[in-house]
Amino acid sequence: MVSQKKDLYESRDVWDQELQLGQRNLLGAIIDFMPNDIDNALDVGCGDGKITGHLIRQTQKKIVGLDSSKEALSRCNFETVVGDATAVSFGDRTFDLVMTTDMLEHLPVSIEEKSWNELFRVAARYVMVAVPFREELLDGTARCPDCGATYHVNWHMRSYDWLKLLERKPQGWSVDSVVLTGEP
Repeated sequence: MVSQKKDLYESRDVWDQELQLGQRNLLGAIIDFMPNDIDNALDVGCGDGKITGHLIRQTQKKIVGLDSSKEALSRCNFETVVGDATAVSFGDRTFDLVMTTDMLEHLPVSIEEKSWNELFRVAARYVMVAVPFREELLDGTARCPDCGATYHVNWHMRSYDWLKLLERKPQGWSVDSVVLTGEP
């Protein structure tokens, strides 16, 4: 399988899209399950801030967005930081809540593992993760007509299920809830 080039996320075309049905459903679930007792949050891999911006407006919480794409962050109207999910530039336990939506499934294995560690490192109390659940990766596979390489049309590199998600929880953390959202 081919992995995406990092410069893909600096393309205007990637970010010039409306909030999709699955993202709207996810946003509703995040709002429903966001803890009330938080003062601040970090959204790792916030992209262009479509979800984060809605969250800020609807919850009135202080949320900082972190992403590696300057193009994506240029579209945000809230506090952002250019950064790397494998080396988040904040101290241990800085944020009451650390969240990431639809980011981890795009990362190669070594980067994905480091990113999970960073989410829990900078979180003081809560980590909220949204990833595709039991996605059939072959259903979204395409073949390049020029070179013959195969790739997932959304550049997903892995599928998550209950066990894979629970394995990512470090010792000392517990799972409060698991919510399934999306579109049929």
